[in-house]
Parts: sequence; structure tokens; C-alpha cells
Amino acid sequence: MKLLTINIILMLFSIPGLSQLADASADIAAEYCLKVGAWEKGIAGGGDVTIYVLDNPAIAQELTKSIGKKIGKSVLMKVEEGSTLPADKPNILFIGNPTRVAESIKYSRDNNVLSVTHSPGLVWEGVTLGLGIERLKTRIVLNLSSSIDEELNWNPAIMKVARTVK
Repeated sequence: MKLLTINIILMLFSIPGLSQLADASADIAAEYCLKVGAWEKGIAGGGDVTIYVLDNPAIAQELTKSIGKKIGKSVLMKVEEGSTLPADKPNILFIGNPTRVAESIKYSRDNNVLSVTHSPGLVWEGVTLGLGIERLKTRIVLNLSSSIDEELNWNPAIMKVARTVK
């Protein structure tokens, strides 16, 4: 009986959405933010890209190392970090503080800015893109409803690699 109970619990936690995704580290979050940004046509279509990191200096520092790198046909030109929402509209708003989610989501939707976080659980609260770790693998979680609200245009290839929620 004990073995059956353990097997049922293990099966429940293997269902997508029920297993706990750990927050991505700063280096992984920065790397995947750029990789996934290349799948959003407005960001990757050409031009300069700016990323604003809200309340997470470690992630800002990692992203700064990539200034000058290509994101699709675009180039990462600027990374800013601060404790208030940006005055100038960035292409990507990286939400580094889970307590700032509601105001960050409103900002992203009002300005059509891709919202990203290293805390994948926040995707269920309305952040568009979450980057996390599960069983030592990087996982991408994409909120389809938020993508529409932020007027994003994803390359369909993202659907093959991302776990999606509505």
C-alpha cells in the first residue's frame, strides 16, 4: 500500500504544471533571456534591443556581459537596472523581484513590452516568460494569454521548447 501511495504522488508531480520549477540562476536567466528573445519577431527583427532589470543587480550584471551580442537580427545595446519601473520603454522588462509582479505586468501590457522572470511560478500570475530549472535542465514557461496582452509575435518554434500556460 505504501508503494502505491508513493507511486501516485510521484505521478502527480510529473504532470506538467504541478512539479516545482526552481528559479533560474542569474547566468542561466541571462543566457536564456537572450535566446528566447530571438524567437519574438518584434525583438529579433532588427535594430537595437534594451533590457531593463527590475530589482536584481546580479541578473543585470550577467546581461551586461552580453551587450553587443545578436538577438536574431537585432543587437543587445543596453542593459539597465533599477528599483523603479523604467521611464524609457525597453524591449524586455526582466522582473527580478517577485513582490513587484502586479505593477510590472501592468507596465508590460500598457507598453507592449515582453515581461520575463527567473521565477517561473510567476508565469501563472501573468508574467509572459519564465525561466527555471527542473531536474538540472533549463525550462521555459510561456504564458499565451500574456503574450497576446503584450502584443507579442512569437516564432512558432517556441512552442516546441516551452511549456505553455493560458
